[in-house]
Amino acid sequence: MKPQEIKIDNADNFGTIVAENLGNIHNYYNGMSAQEAVQLAITLFQNNFPKLQQIAENIARKRVEEITHDLFSKITLQCPDKFELFSDPDIQYNLIEIQKSYVRNGNEYLKNTLASLLIHRVQSSNDLLSICLNEAIKLVPSLTPTLLDLLSLKFIVDYTVNNNITDIPSLNTYISSNILPFIKHEKPTEKDKAHLTSFRCGQESIETSGAFGIALVKHYPQIFTNINNGISLEWPSLGAPDEYPEWKIDDNGNIMNIKQYIINKMPITSEIFEYYDDWLYGFTLTSLGKLIGAINAENKLKIKYNLSIWI
Repeated sequence: MKPQEIKIDNADNFGTIVAENLGNIHNYYNGMSAQEAVQLAITLFQNNFPKLQQIAENIARKRVEEITHDLFSKITLQCPDKFELFSDPDIQYNLIEIQKSYVRNGNEYLKNTLASLLIHRVQSSNDLLSICLNEAIKLVPSLTPTLLDLLSLKFIVDYTVNNNITDIPSLNTYISSNILPFIKHEKPTEKDKAHLTSFRCGQESIETSGAFGIALVKHYPQIFTNINNGISLEWPSLGAPDEYPEWKIDDNGNIMNIKQYIINKMPITSEIFEYYDDWLYGFTLTSLGKLIGAINAENKLKIKYNLSIWI
């Protein structure tokens, strides 16, 4: 069966929900149907959100319709057998939190992030991951798009490896498509780092794969094997941005700094070095920071991660 889009009636009778052509979904399991889950979402909102002045009430209704439409359309497409989980008190609590957050904010990035978090939550069978997802749903409304992108940038550079990368051209393509989208024209500030720290997303630590260039060398050593002159990548001082070592880059004994070598081979990395090394070196992510960074990267890059690898 081809999943159909959930539609919400915008008539004056707020709460009249139509889940058209979803009738067959309930045949897949014994539990709450898609139509019942959608109606539940509106009922929860009506029962748990405070009464507002008329203009604000109209905005709130519009936004809860938007988030409900987006959320349940995605569930219908991605995991239609999970509607029964909306009878779980924990899932309902998260749904209420998502509605409240989006009604107050209304930003597109927040709607997408919250919807993705709840979809991962209903699909999760990992207790630790479920707990982390619950916390992320409460925390994400306190983070700006810039902070979300910083978490994604750190997550991708420090905590992921793409096994399809075998040479400089493939690494260059990967950096262009998966890392550059998170580089902003305006550099982050110490206040940004303090905000992420205060919300338990990360912390200053010496336990880091180091500066951007060192992270590339550690994650993709097969690319740099031929130019390494024997310096141990485990040497403690290998990591700080001002400690990029000199490497012999050919049989003639020519020497080049690692950073300069990478920039020469991949000019697109120049702005990443400046952005990443100035701010993200020495900053590690907590489980919560990795999770939020991964979810934001999924939405922005249209990819999927197995979150249980990190949590």
